[in-house]
Amino acid sequence: MARRGYNAQQIQRQQANSIRRQESSPTTVNSSENSVEYNNATVSGVPSEVRGLDKLIEYGTKYGGWIAFTVTIAGAIGAFLNFQSDLKRAESDIKSAKTLADKNSSKLVDLDKIYAEINKDVTYMQGDISSIETSIEKSNDKLEQVTLKQLKLEYSAKKEIKNKQGNQG
Repeated sequence: MARRGYNAQQIQRQQANSIRRQESSPTTVNSSENSVEYNNATVSGVPSEVRGLDKLIEYGTKYGGWIAFTVTIAGAIGAFLNFQSDLKRAESDIKSAKTLADKNSSKLVDLDKIYAEINKDVTYMQGDISSIETSIEKSNDKLEQVTLKQLKLEYSAKKEIKNKQGNQG
């Protein structure tokens, strides 16, 4: 059954093609105007190729300038929209770069503060070291004084012991 429907469609197509061939064969030729007249036979539901082409050519000549203008404007609008999206993307990239630069500059400020604190600590430590060195020098001086006193005392004690031994003997 489906096969019969298919055959019927094939037959309709073949009939339409033969009619089209008839339409495209010239019936009258006017040599003075260089024009050809075609049959206007039509079959219901089957458009004529020649008429369709004629209408397309007529439409193209009538509205071709506007079509070209519209296509040009559409292309220009497309290019503008593409440029606009590129511009927005570039603005976004600039904003993210500024944000990153701000973050980095705030980190640099933090690093500068840390560096200043370290310098203060180093200066304080240098002061502590110099005061410790001074204390060590004073301690060394006192130690030398004590050592000298001790040596003097020992020498005096040994001298007295010799004197006492020399007086007794």
